[in-house]
Amino acid sequence: MNAGPTSVRVYQVLRDAILRGEMRPGTHLDPVTIAGELAASTTPVREALCRLTGEDLLETRQGSGFMLPLLDEPKLQDLYAWTGDLVALGLRSAGTRNAIAVQATVAEPDNTDASTDYADASARVFAKIVAGSSNSEHGAAMARANAQLHPIRMLEPDVLSDAHKELQMLTSTAREGSVTALRQHCATYLRRRRRAAAELLRRRYR
Repeated sequence: MNAGPTSVRVYQVLRDAILRGEMRPGTHLDPVTIAGELAASTTPVREALCRLTGEDLLETRQGSGFMLPLLDEPKLQDLYAWTGDLVALGLRSAGTRNAIAVQATVAEPDNTDASTDYADASARVFAKIVAGSSNSEHGAAMARANAQLHPIRMLEPDVLSDAHKELQMLTSTAREGSVTALRQHCATYLRRRRRAAAELLRRRYR
């Protein structure tokens, strides 16, 4: 029997739940339980779980099966720093071509208090910033970083009172097309979030 379509459905359901922060870090995912909840057999469920593990959204440990990775302050700070590294690599690789691409394609984020909309808008901005890179691996790596950070980004407006304004300013800088200004603005934007890592994690785990 072809488990493909079912595996894709299960993958999407689980990925959406992970990105929305519906499961805490350290949560164990049992294939048999998930299969029962999603009316699927265990084979496509395991395929979906393995795919999510390959995307670093899940991990496996000896004797523990599949689980959401535990997240501590240094790890979260590293994720924000890695996002900045990818921005720098992407801009260096693309040069002025990247500024033109960002200016043409990045849209202003919605002025909304919805945490998912804010997180989605954040991901779109950083994806577009590296979209002009001549190295496709930069975009792929940013997509993975965006997914890992998504549940945390949903909490940023609760911790940083002007998070929406900051994101709008970052987007505006990208649209203006100055690579130097964009690099500096991204560094400031991400540094502030690294400093807030402890509080962001406190809210993620509570």
